[in-house]
Amino acid sequence: GELDLGGLGGYAGVFLPVGPSVSIGLEGAYTRGDDPGTTGRNEGVFSADYEGPYGSVIFYNNMDYSGYGGDSQSSSYGTDFGVRNAVTGKFSAVFTPLKNLSLTGAGLYAAADQTRAGVDKAMGWEFDVIAVYGITENVSFTLGVGYAMLGDYWLSAPIAGGAGRKP
Repeated sequence: GELDLGGLGGYAGVFLPVGPSVSIGLEGAYTRGDDPGTTGRNEGVFSADYEGPYGSVIFYNNMDYSGYGGDSQSSSYGTDFGVRNAVTGKFSAVFTPLKNLSLTGAGLYAAADQTRAGVDKAMGWEFDVIAVYGITENVSFTLGVGYAMLGDYWLSAPIAGGAGRKP
């Protein structure tokens, strides 16, 4: 197929300390992706950027499990181009009660920028809690959990690699 490398993406983030052990962050990202009026093109971002604008447990995960959610696009590092057609926002708060321990709580919202006829734009909300414990300067243990309230995009978009399935 034809590959259109003329995409547009933007990211902005601000992080502020609000106390000796607490900081808050506000991030936003926009990625112009597939134009519903064209076929056979991958517009938006390069495939090397499949991890998305920022890390989270579900929507922008970096766990490329084969068959994840029945969606070949988001479960294969070779075909996953991240969220290449969306506007997103994320709020986070980081609490560091100990020198080697940080606890992060985050909430993000994602919506598709362009969709085909009959496909809803709302991708939904995600809420994450992540703990990182530094064992040494270069080794850490991370434990996290995420919960997604999926929007109607996931019910109406044929995203399962043409198989007709919905994740």
